[in-house]
Amino acid sequence: MKFMHLMGILAITILLQACTSSSDSGNARSQLADANYDPDRIRCKTQAVTGSRLGVRICMTNRDWNVQHEDAREAMEHIKRGTIFSPESNR
Repeated sequence: MKFMHLMGILAITILLQACTSSSDSGNARSQLADANYDPDRIRCKTQAVTGSRLGVRICMTNRDWNVQHEDAREAMEHIKRGTIFSPESNR
């Protein structure tokens, strides 16, 4: 019984350590990304298409990706609040 208790504590400790180490590397990655950020740089992403094994490649500038991200975030906020939202009316 004691052995199982110790194994449980060991497993929880390992999981907590893994969680803290991944967030530290994420912070370093975001700081590096901020230093190299260019709003006019074009980035391409492949988005999944329902019903297809192939995706669609979409290319936009960093500025456009950020606008799209903010519009999606605001739309979700409005959905959560139960209000009507149109991205064009916000600009």
